[in-house]
Amino acid sequence: MKKLVWVALLLISGCTLDTRSQVRQEDERTVMRKQVQNLQQTTADVNSRFADVEEDVRRANGRIEALETRLQRSAQEQQGKSTQASQALDARLADNDKAYREEFKALHAEIDALKAQLESRRSSDAAAASAAKDPFSSAESKFDQKSYQGAILDYQAYRKANPSGKHFAAATYKIGVSFQEMGMIDEARAFYDEVIAKAPKSKEAKSAQAKLKALKKK
Repeated sequence: MKKLVWVALLLISGCTLDTRSQVRQEDERTVMRKQVQNLQQTTADVNSRFADVEEDVRRANGRIEALETRLQRSAQEQQGKSTQASQALDARLADNDKAYREEFKALHAEIDALKAQLESRRSSDAAAASAAKDPFSSAESKFDQKSYQGAILDYQAYRKANPSGKHFAAATYKIGVSFQEMGMIDEARAFYDEVIAKAPKSKEAKSAQAKLKALKKK
């Protein structure tokens, strides 16, 4: 009779663990879907801003071309006037020429600023694309910067894409460390247990065992 009770308890415990695991996996999927949607929206916004900046550059170039045409006409008018009647005209043309050149200079500065802004956005977009292609490297960078929430998401993205990858144990262990640093001890224990179970001979498993021992003493 006692054996039957123990068997029943073990079955109930196993079901509870499976349910918790399924809930955790579903939560992780929900988080990742939201991250993908955010990334897609960000990419669309960046592309839209690129188009706006490029349009501003085209308009500025058109203004510069028009200004160059006006400068050329001004120079031609100045050359075509006779010396005797051109003093007043020369002064006016000189003033116009100065104003045109100042405007020309300002437009060039505006274009340079727009180009710098466009290049910065392209660099940011390239960095985001690189992080999407290599989530483990992105996670390592965020982990080193103590940006633990972002590191967890990237480590989890790597684990999902590479369930047998060479960095799987490291990613699992560092998710545990990140949760511990955030004060989420139960979650940290779960990932320490996972790396011990799935990669018992790895250095991360040894580190996880040390972490669990330290947590038990607290």
